[in-house]
Amino acid sequence: MLLFNLSFGKSLVVTSGVVGRISEMASRPLVLPDTYSGEGNWSQWIYHFESVAEVNEWDDAKKIMWLKVRLTGRAQMAFQHLSDTVRDSYADSKTALKERFEPASQIERYRAEFESRRKRKAEGWGDYAEDLRTLVEKAYPSLQEEARVQMALSHYLRQIEEPMIAFSVKQKRPKSLDEAVSATLEMESYQTGLKTVLPFEEKPQKELEVAVIRGQSPQDGLIQQLVQRLEKIELELSASMPERGEGSAEKERQVTQGRGRSTTCWYCGRRGHLSRECFKKQREQGNSRPSAH
Repeated sequence: MLLFNLSFGKSLVVTSGVVGRISEMASRPLVLPDTYSGEGNWSQWIYHFESVAEVNEWDDAKKIMWLKVRLTGRAQMAFQHLSDTVRDSYADSKTALKERFEPASQIERYRAEFESRRKRKAEGWGDYAEDLRTLVEKAYPSLQEEARVQMALSHYLRQIEEPMIAFSVKQKRPKSLDEAVSATLEMESYQTGLKTVLPFEEKPQKELEVAVIRGQSPQDGLIQQLVQRLEKIELELSASMPERGEGSAEKERQVTQGRGRSTTCWYCGRRGHLSRECFKKQREQGNSRPSAH
């Protein structure tokens, strides 16, 4: 029986049974590690195990004790086949089990699989990125997390085949796979919407892709296409009007005046002339002498 003095002149009597239960509760782990049967990724599991050990403040003796009971199946048999000396050392046991369940040949296979991994046609960008993340962890378990992220990110960016999307995603300078996936989906959605509103012909689309490859932004390429289309529409409208000189002089004057009143330049917004005759356009584009309105 123990006697604890409290404030205000009071005391608390605690029996040995209560003390035992308190001690037992204090020794229980706050978190239990998952079991490992030898089927999953050893590096991921041992990282989880040591994280739990850190939370529970286990020393190497406690780690060995819990390692014995959290290994199951093939992993437990492999541990039992270790020598007594190795089993008594947590560091030696960890090294021996790593060699058993994560041999160098397996790591080389993971590296080859990572390097050759390509995005499948029906595969979503999110699923592809997640698979890259898993493969790079298996292929380079000893690398720091930041280095693995950069390797997976570089591999991901190389798989974006659409020039417009690839350019835009790289311009955003994503720092993680999640940021890269978000930027890719955003650009894909933008491109799909653009094709719906303004369906490009095959040739202009190819010209736009070439412009992007040369370093121009997709927006610059799109503006150039829009300008070309507006000029084409303007020429068609101009061609549909009566030629000057047809009919009487009075009719020619009326046609010319009518065209002057109804025609609006898309470049400067003023009425009375076409964009190819626009003084402002020619001045801003650096032409020598623009034609008079």
